[in-house]
Amino acid sequence: MGRLENYIPALNKVRIEQINNKTVISFGANTPFPIEEELIPFVKQLNGHLSLREVFSFLNRKGLPIHIEKSLKLLELFAKRDYLINSADFLRAYDPKSKKAAPPAKRSPHLNNLSHSYFSKERLVGLIQKTTLFSQCERAVAENILTHSTLENVQEGIKILKEGTTSSDFYILLAGEVGIYKNRECLAYLTPLSVFGESAAVFEKVRNADVITTNTCWLLKINASKLVNTQSPETFEAYKGLKSKLILNQTLAANPLFQNVPSDVMQLFISQCRIEKYAKEQSIISQGETSGDFYFILQGSVSIIKDGIPVTSLSEGDHFGEVAAVFHQPRTASVLTESNSTFLVLSQKSLFDVLCSHFKLAIAVEQKASARMKSTSNVMSLFEEDFTASEPINDEVSSVFQIDEKFLETTDTHFELEVIDYTTSGKAS
Repeated sequence: MGRLENYIPALNKVRIEQINNKTVISFGANTPFPIEEELIPFVKQLNGHLSLREVFSFLNRKGLPIHIEKSLKLLELFAKRDYLINSADFLRAYDPKSKKAAPPAKRSPHLNNLSHSYFSKERLVGLIQKTTLFSQCERAVAENILTHSTLENVQEGIKILKEGTTSSDFYILLAGEVGIYKNRECLAYLTPLSVFGESAAVFEKVRNADVITTNTCWLLKINASKLVNTQSPETFEAYKGLKSKLILNQTLAANPLFQNVPSDVMQLFISQCRIEKYAKEQSIISQGETSGDFYFILQGSVSIIKDGIPVTSLSEGDHFGEVAAVFHQPRTASVLTESNSTFLVLSQKSLFDVLCSHFKLAIAVEQKASARMKSTSNVMSLFEEDFTASEPINDEVSSVFQIDEKFLETTDTHFELEVIDYTTSGKAS
């Protein structure tokens, strides 16, 4: 199982009922305890068939309330009381140090049945195109990648990439699972069709973490140094598009919000975005409107205006819009550009697609949205950085966040994201 997002919760027999005008949940003869109404749709999906990722994605598609942090805390309570059929499995993924946590899962038997012949050229080309990093590449590009790749079967416990080393190789995980480790602490688990090691390989940088197989794996090892063919316009343009994605990935990773977010989730985040460009003194959001887009500032600065009064400014590396996106609330303030600005923008649905893939990121965004909701009595604190007391706060985000100017110049020709330029026409209301 590895990642908490892949855990499949299975509840013991449960009743949800009303007692004294309160919604309670009961397990057999155990004493009922109250549950928030907004969590009932979540509980009803814990049927032993859907993973947590799939449960939250289902709720998102249905437009039902999603509260990832509250939901996980409720599951922790269920697990500690053994109300889940697989309580120990949940605790292993949620809190590996728990005394009730199950031992590490054994490798999947089906992996032993795979062979080199299973991974035919046609299948490998299709798998390359299914990865988030290469999802929009042409077949010819995928075939070119394959010609510079090696199929490897790696046993459990093997260190594939070592922190502090350099090489031009990166990998696509075809089957199995790997862990990302730094200072012996597991930062994340990666599952099939994840791409890892790509930034260090393409930009010839030192590896910043170890990657170790947690069970038998099938990997496609790709030599980045051989991907560039300046004589082939098609593959050369694709390579420049790949570099643009990775530049953006590295830029976002410098922000506290995205620290320790695995590369596959970063790639998903980027693939779901569009780029919007605005001129100075253009309106982006109006207070009270019901749009749910989430904005990340790549370049420029904006003024936050509440009830007609400017309350603060945000600049490169800051983000806004999570209150409306997370809580389905009207916009709590208006946003006006202070200079020419460029943003990464996610729709409400796309944001939750990303959050359902990485719960730590989801909780950080939910906590920020909650903090901003609670700050309505003090407008000057609406946009303070205060994830939690245990979350280290970086007061120098804006000063250290830098977007490569060449990236911004080439987005229209070498990047696969939709680019919308409002600098001349303005944004339609």
